[in-house]
Amino acid sequence: MASNGGQVPGRLSLALRRTNLLNYFDQQGLLKRLNYVVDIVGGGPAPVAHYCFEHHKVGGIIFPTYHRVLGRDPKAENQSPRPQWASMRISDIEIKEEIADDHTSNEKE
Repeated sequence: MASNGGQVPGRLSLALRRTNLLNYFDQQGLLKRLNYVVDIVGGGPAPVAHYCFEHHKVGGIIFPTYHRVLGRDPKAENQSPRPQWASMRISDIEIKEEIADDHTSNEKE
């Protein structure tokens, strides 16, 4: 499996509206980056790199709690700094008991 800056491309690759979603995981299996294309109304397709940081475990599930979305040039080998489109911090994550119970029972099987 090829690596990219210490990140390992995930085995999951899904077709989404004529575009591909490529996931990158680190050695611990944590989601670090997603590459995908968004359709901007009136602007056409725009490739982005969605980075995930600050993973926290809640109810047995690990969540990235800080996200940054940057524009990217899919043809460039080495990405130069691109404009940031969005950033998001997630806090106060709550897992409903019935969902956590389903997740735990699936791990035991």
